[in-house]
Amino acid sequence: MKETLSINSIRFEIRRSIRRKRISVGLDTTAGIYFAAVPFGLSISEISRILLPQIDGLMKKIKKKKNMILPPHRYENGEKFFYKGLEYPLKRFISDDKEKLKLEKNIFLIAENVRSEE
Repeated sequence: MKETLSINSIRFEIRRSIRRKRISVGLDTTAGIYFAAVPFGLSISEISRILLPQIDGLMKKIKKKKNMILPPHRYENGEKFFYKGLEYPLKRFISDDKEKLKLEKNIFLIAENVRSEE
């Protein structure tokens, strides 16, 4: 069972590490939960005592970053993808070619294979 801590009605998953020397708080985007990475020897009461005075400022920073998280890709026509610092649209096309993805004329082309039954 995972350790949790609730501060101001915000639930944090506690992640302990032997190497860690400081507490860090963040948002796990894959699981959609807040976490607190803490040194191994710290008790729950010590973690709460350290985080409680700073929790409002920390949550503001985390929520600001939460808004910057990009939604997962759907690989639909017109969807934009970054490549070498530039954004390129995606276009799907039907092909029997072995090449699945290519960049042509500033457009990512992704092939959908069509197999003919003989």
